[in-house]
Amino acid sequence: MKYLTILVLSGLFLISCGDRENPEIRFVTPANNTQVAAGEQISVQVEVTDNDALDRIVIGGENSGIPAITTFEAPDRHTEIFNVFTPTEAPSGAEISVNVQATDAAGNTAADDLILIIQ
Repeated sequence: MKYLTILVLSGLFLISCGDRENPEIRFVTPANNTQVAAGEQISVQVEVTDNDALDRIVIGGENSGIPAITTFEAPDRHTEIFNVFTPTEAPSGAEISVNVQATDAAGNTAADDLILIIQ
């Protein structure tokens, strides 16, 4: 009986913990620290995965004007391709940061930045 009680309590503890894993963000292309020209259009591919279910993906921050992505190829993963335009007046060596944020259905979040360097 003692072991049954421990087993039941352990199961209840695991159920109550829920999803605590953050989504994962991976920039597929281009590679981080890729050199680009000022005024260039860059195609960016990002892959977001989660152990359970995604809720939303935001590209460029909440105030970027780009709508949040809430429809996914599968509940636990999504690949998005979008374009970034580098400023024409950016000086050589300037860093352009492309931010992606992801939230899963449990409210866990992740964020990552792709850095592009003006050549």
